[in-house]
Amino acid sequence: MDWVAAGIADQGVLHRAATSAHPLLRRAAARSPHLSPELLRLLAEDTDTVVHTHLATHHPAPRRRS
Repeated sequence: MDWVAAGIADQGVLHRAATSAHPLLRRAAARSPHLSPELLRLLAEDTDTVVHTHLATHHPAPRRRS
């Protein structure tokens, strides 16, 4: 997961982590304040509650699902 932390602002790294089947990678991506609107929407729909917690804690503009 270090490669995600190192690439926290790299959109390619974030996309790769956010779309991973591995929940720890999605959690790492959710901590980034640099998520694109597309990745933010994708992670907001994630079933992992830790992903939602990270979005709410680390993203400057958290969104609620409709």
